[in-house]
Amino acid sequence: MAAEGDITTLKVPEQSVWTPDLMLFAAISKQDLIDYGRRLVVLKNDGSIMKSGPQIVAHPCQINVQKFPYDDQTCTFSLSSWSFTNTNMRIHTPYEHYEPSQDFTGNTEWKLLSLTSELMIDTTYEEGDYDMLLVTAHFRRHPQFYVFSIIIPSFVCTFLCLNGLFLPSEISGLSVEKVTNIQPKLKPCKYG
Repeated sequence: MAAEGDITTLKVPEQSVWTPDLMLFAAISKQDLIDYGRRLVVLKNDGSIMKSGPQIVAHPCQINVQKFPYDDQTCTFSLSSWSFTNTNMRIHTPYEHYEPSQDFTGNTEWKLLSLTSELMIDTTYEEGDYDMLLVTAHFRRHPQFYVFSIIIPSFVCTFLCLNGLFLPSEISGLSVEKVTNIQPKLKPCKYG
């Protein structure tokens, strides 16, 4: 424990220290929200480094839509080092199970219910064994998004179309009269 006034953490540019090459496998695309030159890491007085790299990631996930739009989905992501075996680098997570708090910001389509992580060792390579972190995300779809953007507009359009087919004949008669009044005015026009 540090004495009063002692510094226990220090923020430094990420490019000034070595950071692991953790990769999110099977990602279709990734976009860093903070440029590499502007990212900071936290150095702790015990020698550990805390790194945070916010990204927007597109990752394939098999989705079951049988209960759409009232469905829950589970997606698994794999994180591992691309070049360092577990003799050179160990992966560790402080959370095996994480439930987001009220201050967690989601989006209009999905609510994150929980994240669970499991550390595995990939022994399929000749060079050595690799630590792999499997993170499973459990999502619940916000049905309001689809109710207000698809289901209600579909019912309104269907109602208007069916109502238009079964209107009394007087209204359709007025439409026919307007069309027949226009026809004599168009006949004197010569084409060609």
